[in-house]
Amino acid sequence: GQQRGVSGAELTIPEVMLEILRDNANRYSKLLPHVTVKNVSGKARQNITGTVPEAVWTEMVATLNELDISFNQVEVDGYKVAGYVVIPNSIKDDSDLDLSAEIMDALGQGIGYATDKAILYGTGTKMPTGIMTRLAQTSKPGDWNTNAPAWGDLHTSNIITINPASLSAEEFFAALIRATGKAKSNYSTGAKFWAMNEST
Repeated sequence: GQQRGVSGAELTIPEVMLEILRDNANRYSKLLPHVTVKNVSGKARQNITGTVPEAVWTEMVATLNELDISFNQVEVDGYKVAGYVVIPNSIKDDSDLDLSAEIMDALGQGIGYATDKAILYGTGTKMPTGIMTRLAQTSKPGDWNTNAPAWGDLHTSNIITINPASLSAEEFFAALIRATGKAKSNYSTGAKFWAMNEST
C-alpha cells in the first residue's frame, strides 16, 4: 500500500540540447596533405623520372653536352577504405540529434584515421605500402615492379637511434638535424613532416 516515485525526474529533460563532445585526437586525416592522392577506378600507372641530371657549363659558342634522363613506372591498384553503421529508421527519426550528420562525421573521422595509419604502416596488401613499412624492409619484395626505381635497403641507412640521455640539448638537436638529412626529398615537393605520438 506504499507509494513510490522518482523525484527530480524533470531534471533529465534538458531545455537546450548541447552538441556532442568529440574526441579530437584523431579527427580526420592529418597526413593526406603530405602525400599525393589521386582517385582511380582500377589499375593505374605512376610515371617517375629519375634523378635530374646536372647541366654542364661551357663556352657560349661551344657544343652542348648530352644529358641522360631516365623514366621509371610503378603500377598501383585502386583500393578503398570504408565502413558503414546500421541504424534503424525508428531510432534515426526519434533521435534528438541530427543522427545522420553525426554518423557521417564519425565515419569521416574513421576513414581519416585509417588513411593516416595506412600512410605510415600500410602493408601494401589491399592498401598502400606505408612509410614505416618501406623503411623496415630488409629485402626487395617479390612483387617489386621491374619498371620501378631500383630498390634500396633503407633499414640500415635511414632508421637512426639517438640516445638523448647521453647528450646535452644542443648536442641532441644537432644530431637530430643531421639525421633528418637521410630523408631525401627526391620525387616530392621538398617539404618534410614529423609523425609522432603526443607523448613524443
